[in-house]
Amino acid sequence: MALFARRGTTLGLDVGSGHVKLVEIDHRGSEPRVARAAARPVPSGAVADGEVTDPELLAEAIRELVQESGVRTREAVAALGGHHVFVKKVEMPAARADSGNAMRKEAERHVPFDIEGVELDFHVLDGEDPVEVLLVAAKREVVDERVALLAQAGLGAVVVDVEAFALHNAFMHNHAQAGQGMVALVDAGHEKTSVSIAENGLPLLSREVAAGCRSLQASLEREMGLPPARAEAVTRGREPLDDLARFVDAMAQELADAVERTSAFLAKRRSAVGLGRIFLSGGAACVPGLVEGLAHRAAVETRLVNPFLRARFAPGAPCTGLSLEESAPMLLLPVGLALRSPQRRRR
Repeated sequence: MALFARRGTTLGLDVGSGHVKLVEIDHRGSEPRVARAAARPVPSGAVADGEVTDPELLAEAIRELVQESGVRTREAVAALGGHHVFVKKVEMPAARADSGNAMRKEAERHVPFDIEGVELDFHVLDGEDPVEVLLVAAKREVVDERVALLAQAGLGAVVVDVEAFALHNAFMHNHAQAGQGMVALVDAGHEKTSVSIAENGLPLLSREVAAGCRSLQASLEREMGLPPARAEAVTRGREPLDDLARFVDAMAQELADAVERTSAFLAKRRSAVGLGRIFLSGGAACVPGLVEGLAHRAAVETRLVNPFLRARFAPGAPCTGLSLEESAPMLLLPVGLALRSPQRRRR
């Protein structure tokens, strides 16, 4: 960590189902500045249903992306999400909240995994006695696999973060005022979408659904007879399609249903105000008409997230393999990972 800290930069690496993305942020000034960003498609057969199926092929894609981007550091912040990670807010006496032994015993009561095979972390939230503690557990096998994948690509994992937390971190850095009240952050990716509910800047609940840009493209290929390349071009707004609105509306309904189920589940467990806004990010966020369709279907104001509203690019910073005008929302997760201070150590 010593050399990493002296550089004053953090490399966030997001290994998604559709693209591998990286963002490097320089922390040495008064405000974090993006030093570079890059992305490249995941090779066919390397990832399926969110799971790595060919680590060697994927590691080679990561290695090539790092070389193309010009990144010099070989230390990265990565992330895990979905069913591999368990997050729950629990109450504990303040005197026991900072005890690792006490937290492990508390975890045994809540974590649905074999406690001997997990990595545990926790964060004490503000509050009076008893205090609220955010408990996080991840399967050690999955953490080791992600660290091994990076090592195979020539990178060291200095931190393995939780995807929902990194997304929220980037959102709050760029849209802090908009995060007041109860909001939903919907990160619509290639094969999956995560829905996170937060209240006054504090993430409360996160869920994943199997909906994303790939399912939309598959519908266009199947029902409209489009070749894969054109289906992708249509969903990215590069080519028009007269009947696109019908397919986008179906996707918007899926996302609206996921938001409704997640917020309803939370409302049953706390006296909360209604959902105020939805913020949309991810690779599918720029599908033409999706923001408007989600706003209509959910009957909630919906906005597109800008990961670079405050985390701005340094002058001359390169952006390799993607157009920010077309794809900026898909970089919210690597921005959140790279916003971690390089001096911060893993617990």
